[in-house]
This record gives sequence, structure tokens and C-alpha cells, in this order.
Amino acid sequence: MLKQDEEYLSVNWLEYFNAPDLTAAVERIRETFRNKRYQVRRNARFTVLNVEAAKHAIHGATKTMPAIKHLPSRNDPSHAGIFAGTAENLALAVQLAALVTPENVHAAIP
Repeated sequence: MLKQDEEYLSVNWLEYFNAPDLTAAVERIRETFRNKRYQVRRNARFTVLNVEAAKHAIHGATKTMPAIKHLPSRNDPSHAGIFAGTAENLALAVQLAALVTPENVHAAIP
């Protein structure tokens, strides 16, 4: 869910890295988080979602199509944002959470 002062959901664009497979792409995200010096806990997880499925889930909750924008920074060239809804939109969070399955959850620290 969005926090009160956030304009978008912060995400990473896996295809940015042009990795040979999903495992390699997730490893590049781990590397990005290390380079940003994020404090990642041992029980932290990354979830990989299909963009079209996420857009349809968001549309179902908000009745508007989200804007997904590439928002690179110097230390995170894969950073992107999903602009949709507000922090109060519980239906949006529920719709996105419904897309999460054990197969698309990856340990942040292997």
C-alpha cells in the first residue's frame, strides 16, 4: 500500500537488466539494493508480477488505468513507479496481493 506521502508504488523493472532468465534478473535487483545500501532483513522478499496482470488488477480496483513510468536514479537504473490510486485504497492493495503466488516470491537475501 502507498504511504500517506507517496505518489506511486516503487518497483523495479526486471527487463531493464536484459538478464538471461528470471533468477539472474532477481539477482541484479538484489545487487541494486546492496548498492543503494538498503537494510534488507533476512526474511524480506521480492515479488515478481506481470505488468499486464497488475494493470488489470489496478483497473479493477480503481476503474482507471495506471501509469507505469521508468524513474531511474544514479544508483538504481531499473527503478520505476506505478501511479494509481491513493493510500486509502484498500481494494487496490487487495487486488495486487491476490496476484502474489509462492512461485513469484523470491528471497531478498538468498
